[in-house]
Amino acid sequence: MRIMNILSPNMSDAAFNDRYNFAKKRGVNYFAVFLTNYKDGEYAGYSPFGKNFDIDKGIDKASCKIMEKRIDRMLDDGFGFVPFLMADDSNSWAKTAASKWDKYCKAIKDLGWFDKASMVVIGLEIEEYWNNPGTVANLIKILRKYYKGKIGTHHVSNQYGLALGDVAFLQMNPGQSDANIKTFIKKAKSALGKPIAMFELERNEDRHRSEVALNAGAFSVGNW
Repeated sequence: MRIMNILSPNMSDAAFNDRYNFAKKRGVNYFAVFLTNYKDGEYAGYSPFGKNFDIDKGIDKASCKIMEKRIDRMLDDGFGFVPFLMADDSNSWAKTAASKWDKYCKAIKDLGWFDKASMVVIGLEIEEYWNNPGTVANLIKILRKYYKGKIGTHHVSNQYGLALGDVAFLQMNPGQSDANIKTFIKKAKSALGKPIAMFELERNEDRHRSEVALNAGAFSVGNW
């Protein structure tokens, strides 16, 4: 489910519990969460390297303690943990991350978080900041040194040209008809030949459109 900032050390435990329990009641089976987020949404401005995203200084122990406690709660409760290594609205941090990607990935590996992940997604709406096939391919190549599971890419609405990982997390503009959702998924699966997650069909929960997407061949949805 897309409650992506619940690892944020800026979020109180009470706020975390509220959002976490809401998702549980919706019947979700995994949490998609940002590890690094500069400006996207509530409680932004955090990373495993602290509020300034200083990779060269290494991990921020206080931030990671909070984040790991919440990751472990997800796992203890039987949920999948799907980290997104970068948020959108984070272009300056994304530039830094790309230049120090090996060090970034090694740090997350050393924390043991990759070992806990069901899948890893390099970033949300990557066209906004890594809009180059060579860049995306290189980031995936480096990540594979440290993570041996499935790697996903997430894309802006109606695009998937940079879906160079194992799994494509796609989205459409809100308000789509059932027919449009089915057509889009069929076209994307045919073009890519890889599993499709329809990560965003609406801004909020939408069980009907989620079920349409699953029945059309998506293996996962984000609006359950």
